[in-house]
Amino acid sequence: EDEMPGMIEVAQATVTIIPTMQGAQQTITKEMTGAGEVAGTAAGEAAGTSMASSLGSTMSKAGSSLTKSVTLPLAAVGAASVVAWKDVDAGLDTIVQKTGASGEALESMGDILNNITATIPTDFSTAGAAIGEVNTRFGVTGQDLETLSGQFIKFAALNNQDVSTSVDNVSKVFAAFGMDASDAGTMLDALNTVGQRTGVDVGSLAQLMSANAASFREMGLNAEEAASFMG
Repeated sequence: EDEMPGMIEVAQATVTIIPTMQGAQQTITKEMTGAGEVAGTAAGEAAGTSMASSLGSTMSKAGSSLTKSVTLPLAAVGAASVVAWKDVDAGLDTIVQKTGASGEALESMGDILNNITATIPTDFSTAGAAIGEVNTRFGVTGQDLETLSGQFIKFAALNNQDVSTSVDNVSKVFAAFGMDASDAGTMLDALNTVGQRTGVDVGSLAQLMSANAASFREMGLNAEEAASFMG
């Protein structure tokens, strides 16, 4: 009987202690959870900042790389295209000024312009001048115009002459000797031969030939023979 009060006191103490610890556990859990949330938030912000910084750096490098490898070359291509089109346009403008061509006729001459500049080392302005002058002076079109224009461009370049002046001088020789456009290639070869052999200026030679054509013809000389005679 003496032991019973002791057991009751122990039981009461146990009952009292357990609720007290349960409150403490809730407090501890709450505190730890709060601290964990703060730490987690801080860690998340730090990681986000680091990731954003890393991503920003990567994107910056990628942007720089794209600028160098893509944007700049594309800009260069674009600039080159603008320059090329301006050159083509200048050649077409020259053709229009010299011939007054439009519509299908101008389109055909534009094709000839592109063909000549793609096969002969010359610029669009020179090619346009040759096409315009040859069409006007000799009245040829199509393939004949392309062939003769190319021959005059080569002739002018070989003799360091302006192509428009060359066409003008030679066309006067043709008119003076009653020649046809089909004889142009042979005549240009004859002038080239004399010019290269003697060093005489082919422009001056052509002018003298046209000025004295009547006398040469009275002598029974044709244009080629007159060129050789004067050389």
